[in-house]
Amino acid sequence: LKLLKKESEKIQKSLNLIAGSSLVVFIGVILSKIFSYAYRIIIARMFGPEVYGVFSLAFNILSLFVTFSSFGLAEGLLRYVSLYRGKKQKDKINYLLKISLITSLTSGLLATSILYSLSKFIAIVIFKNPSLIIFLKVFSLLIPILMISNIYLAIMRAFEKITAYSFFVNIFNNLIRLLTLILLILFGLQINSIIISYFFGS
Repeated sequence: LKLLKKESEKIQKSLNLIAGSSLVVFIGVILSKIFSYAYRIIIARMFGPEVYGVFSLAFNILSLFVTFSSFGLAEGLLRYVSLYRGKKQKDKINYLLKISLITSLTSGLLATSILYSLSKFIAIVIFKNPSLIIFLKVFSLLIPILMISNIYLAIMRAFEKITAYSFFVNIFNNLIRLLTLILLILFGLQINSIIISYFFGS
């Protein structure tokens, strides 16, 4: 009976965690969409469709570089940290984190140098849009930051810190970008307000 009671309490605890996490994630996603759409609407309305297109293109190129440079480390870390956490093997978790951070930093810096160096070529030769150069050069500096943040976000998920994860991923960075953009526009900055707000938020 004691074993059954313990098992029942374990299942109930898991169900409560799932229910609570789902609600937090749901609210976080809704707020994320609101802040993200507001950010993009302001860019489109204040600077026109051409500038919005350049920003979207730069964002997609940045995402592509981050994805290829990450080697799926964050996803692998989530899987194995959860596994070693269940086995209480903290030394292996620390080792994985250390190796992942070193690899991400090295790969991120390499990707930054490549994108920064090729920004002019990508902007003028491939997309025939010189306005893209400054976006790519500044955004290239974000690659190591985003990659290392992905590692720590994976750790947060592995340790079931869903509320904190949802807050940082869905709410905090999008809200910071939106508020920074509005503030910089009020101060009279033009296109640079987009670059600075996105960089600062990240």
